Amino acid sequence: MYIYSFDNIQSLLCSDLSDKKLAKESGINLELIKELRQLAESRSKQLQDKLTWDLVEKLSNVLLNSYTPAEYKRFTKYCNKLYQASKNNDFTIRVSRSMDKNNAWNYCSIAKNNPHSGAYDRKEFKIPVIVALNFLDTEYIPHFFNPID
Repeated sequence: MYIYSFDNIQSLLCSDLSDKKLAKESGINLELIKELRQLAESRSKQLQDKLTWDLVEKLSNVLLNSYTPAEYKRFTKYCNKLYQASKNNDFTIRVSRSMDKNNAWNYCSIAKNNPHSGAYDRKEFKIPVIVALNFLDTEYIPHFFNPID
């Protein structure tokens, strides 16, 4: 399975991971990591031109493997509980990036969403949004509402 989002790749490159750690986890040359990070921080159009399919796969693998099994289990258990609760209550589930900008690349936020009053009961998980959306889309659609934010 392959999941790609330019915003997620850019968020990862702008994250607080050290150059060495990102190079080690992705298998990408340290000098190339530094160059990609400079392009990402300046929001340069050149970043898209520089990203080859191979680089995107390697960076996506960092995103897809940046959580612990215990955190993933906690996340899925919570989602199953919300799914059961949504059957008896008038809400859908809203998925978004973390409220903390510095953690946006590897944290997601799950909230109940009432069509009339909006999101409430927000809970954060150390799971990348892309992983959360993939789990929810494959397990629960149409029960989950995934907004554009």
